[in-house]
Amino acid sequence: WLLSQKAIDQIIAGADCGELPQEVSDYYYSYMKGYYENYSLSNYGMDLDSFVTQMGFNSFDELYESLGDDIFAMAVRSLAFQAIAENEGITVTEEDKLRSGYADYEIYYGTPYTNQLVLQETLIPEFLVENAVVE
Repeated sequence: WLLSQKAIDQIIAGADCGELPQEVSDYYYSYMKGYYENYSLSNYGMDLDSFVTQMGFNSFDELYESLGDDIFAMAVRSLAFQAIAENEGITVTEEDKLRSGYADYEIYYGTPYTNQLVLQETLIPEFLVENAVVE
């Protein structure tokens, strides 16, 4: 795990992403909004606006803006992993989903999300460990 994390950190540090594509920014905005809507309702029985106010923000947009560096880092990681998968021909199989423990996620979250999760949490870290050059 440590070797995998070190390799990931080096890749992210070396990634020259510049500005995120609008589609990626839009995706993370929708993802985070859905996450906080679900989190606030299921954990506190509150709607998003009330929850955000309780957290000390005037709006979800203000909360989202405060997470800017973290969201940028998540997006760069996702883009880097996607680039590795495409360059190396790494694709997700049904066996990968089962082996990684994410097969049931497909029922609830759909195939694209599940495949991305398996890539990011299992296949790319495994690839990095197998191909890492330790300095």
